[in-house]
Amino acid sequence: MLLRTLTVGPLAANCYLLGCKRSGQMMVIDPGAEGERIAAVLRANGWTAGIIVNTHGHVDHIGGNAALRAAFPEAQIAVHPADAAMLTDARANLSELFGAPVLSPPAQVLLEDGQRFQVGGLKITVIHTPGHTPGHVSLFAECCDDAKEPRALFGGDTLFARGVGRTDFPGGSSRDLARSIAERILPLGDDVELYPGHGPPTTIGVEREGNPFLRGRRP
Repeated sequence: MLLRTLTVGPLAANCYLLGCKRSGQMMVIDPGAEGERIAAVLRANGWTAGIIVNTHGHVDHIGGNAALRAAFPEAQIAVHPADAAMLTDARANLSELFGAPVLSPPAQVLLEDGQRFQVGGLKITVIHTPGHTPGHVSLFAECCDDAKEPRALFGGDTLFARGVGRTDFPGGSSRDLARSIAERILPLGDDVELYPGHGPPTTIGVEREGNPFLRGRRP
């Protein structure tokens, strides 16, 4: 698994460049800002953006879509259909609230729960994890041919190190968020590495035992 993390924008969102060591094609997860910088990192390493995945439609996770798509026109933008309208609506993606409206090109790929695709030698499974937004998704990554490679979840703004996502924005639901964590994330296993939308990486096991919002929950 080839992984590069870039922290971007005023809200310090994590943008992940994820791919296979044998392939130069990368999946870009949540280019929330600084699209030109993200593109420069890709080019400097000889990588290309095969697909741009937004875990959800808030501005700090989509703000770099336009610049990145301009740099890599062949890359497709992917989001869950319940959040798709947020990409092209500055009020819905909250950028208008901050006084700097941001629009993304529309999505070319609409993600569904359970959908699977490959990025090089990585198998990616889409997991619908609503709560922070109605169309929030998490991405579960496994190496197709190496059981020793770690399994990883790119969880957006659902579960953080010692925290959980906000539910007070339009479309948020604390009940849905709790159900997503309990039923969709925790059962993946304590050894799964968790890469959240903000803050440091952690593991599901560490959060199960130490996160004050879900301490001691079993799958």
